[in-house]
Amino acid sequence: MLKRPFLIGCGLIAISVITACGSSSVTSLPQATPTPGSSVATATLSSTSSSTVTLPAAGSITGSITFPPGTGTVTASTSTTAPSGAVALTSISRKAASSRRTAQDVATGTPIDYITVSSNGGASLTAAPSFTITDPTLPAGTPYLAQYVSGAWTVVSAAGTTSGDTVTVTGNTESITVPADGSIYFAIFIATATSSPSPAASASAAASPSPSPSPSLKPSPSPSPSPSPSPSPSPSPSPSPSPSPSPTPTNVIIDGKFATEGAAGAFATSATTGWVKCSWDPHPNGSASPLPASSASPTATLISASSAGFTVGYASPSPYPTVSPRPNTGDTYAALAYTGTGADTTFSGTSGKGANGICQTFTVPQNAVLTMNVNEGGYESSIAYGDQEAYLFMGGASALTAESSPIQLFSELNTQSYSQTPADVGNWTERGPYTLTGTNGLGLTAGQTVTLFIGTYDNGPSTHYGEYILIDDVSVLGIPLPAGTAKARPPMKVRSFK
Repeated sequence: MLKRPFLIGCGLIAISVITACGSSSVTSLPQATPTPGSSVATATLSSTSSSTVTLPAAGSITGSITFPPGTGTVTASTSTTAPSGAVALTSISRKAASSRRTAQDVATGTPIDYITVSSNGGASLTAAPSFTITDPTLPAGTPYLAQYVSGAWTVVSAAGTTSGDTVTVTGNTESITVPADGSIYFAIFIATATSSPSPAASASAAASPSPSPSPSLKPSPSPSPSPSPSPSPSPSPSPSPSPSPSPTPTNVIIDGKFATEGAAGAFATSATTGWVKCSWDPHPNGSASPLPASSASPTATLISASSAGFTVGYASPSPYPTVSPRPNTGDTYAALAYTGTGADTTFSGTSGKGANGICQTFTVPQNAVLTMNVNEGGYESSIAYGDQEAYLFMGGASALTAESSPIQLFSELNTQSYSQTPADVGNWTERGPYTLTGTNGLGLTAGQTVTLFIGTYDNGPSTHYGEYILIDDVSVLGIPLPAGTAKARPPMKVRSFK
């Protein structure tokens, strides 16, 4: 058994957005210059309850902000353009909480409102604020909340809700500090996954009628009246063709809520028809030599609200508290991947070294955006020994035995004994949105075949250590390509570990 030191506190992991201590500190920025004619909303924070105030209108956009419990007095102003202390929102990112290189969690979208929160004497919030915004020209898509941190816009909410022309977004649970005589900046943006509509065809020009020739008159000895020419009928104009409708984004992931496989009590038989248990090797984390995918016995299972409880690792001599696995709210089933003796004794299979999880192979659609919900925990002393993770491999499931540079979506460690984001331990939280294609995406091309791996890694599971991840609501939204247009893997499109 590999003996591991027990680390307490935040550790020395560098995290770009959500710190290991469970709070984010914002560097003092200059006060934003209000739009001429605009006003501010003022709130004196309560340490025991939330405070909701009406935001000043930004053009035709109105709404309110709800501050969580906190201390101090704050003001809020709005604008449809970026405030002077921030740049315009064109891309959004959240890096995984890991000291190793990660692929960015990125998305693109349309900002609809910028909010500047300021304080003369400084203020502390126990979480990010929440917003309800009404925009008569609201674009279609999913609303999110972003915060301007360290020179970049960062997602700080799960997907919001839309009702008519009103959106509601709820900030995450990480504490925030508003510096004295400084400001922090938020933006409500709409993430979209649609293709451009076909251009409307121009109407055919109406044909110009040809003039009728003047009739010739036959001379007559006696005068006769000139005949009147018959008018030529005007041609009917050609009807204007209707524009082609925009395709509707489709989730290309099969059984993303595990409803079909959960009801059957078994994973699919092929990664192209659903989810399968899988492992991969070589792994970039640590110096272990895990079993190759072809010979490993990955430990993953399907769970429901009635599934038995389990532990993953324990603090000798007493077992660690039992975890009761539950699907995400509103769902019946979810998937569980784990390493550690406690779960091995509850579910079938014995976990070995390396990555244990589930895989699915899919064809990348146009404008692809990937999201998922996860619930993480376990008993581990450092990310040097294990993690919860998700990767994309180029090609089918066989790529897991040969791929040396998969695209990392996230690699993190959130357990009851060591956590990079404590608020995520034992709670369902969203990972994503990850934009897979386009200029700000992860380098994939529509039509590529890729395999998604989600699971845990451990370089030496024992009776003392292990980690688990519950998985639900996996989605890759986009516009599927027509049949027969799949593309091979292009060169130099993957991220290598350096």
